[in-house]
Amino acid sequence: GSTEPLACGLIAAASWGIGDLIARFSSRRIGPLRTLYYSQIVGLAVVTMILAATHGFGAFADRGASAWGWLILAALLYNAGTLLLYHAFEVGTLAIVSPISASYAVVSASLANTMHHKPSGCLTDA
Repeated sequence: GSTEPLACGLIAAASWGIGDLIARFSSRRIGPLRTLYYSQIVGLAVVTMILAATHGFGAFADRGASAWGWLILAALLYNAGTLLLYHAFEVGTLAIVSPISASYAVVSASLANTMHHKPSGCLTDA
């Protein structure tokens, strides 16, 4: 089998771990809401540059209203979860909060398995 999913998973784990550490300092300094806001602004800029470079804007726009509905729901859930995570970083201990929040992967994997979702490479379907 391909090592791409393994490599993508390891890189993602390292990125999230470093991001958690930075978010912990930021949440304690400027608060969880501002940390979420500024991280989303930076994320939007990065994703916009990637979409522009790969001509990816049109591919999503052609998916229809249903895709936009799922996107909005995912964004709301993601931001609510991230805001709660940043609040936990602000008031709690990173070494406890981060592993607990990382258990979301069990929920994701269970839902994907239940829905018979086939895994794909980390850079496919862009």
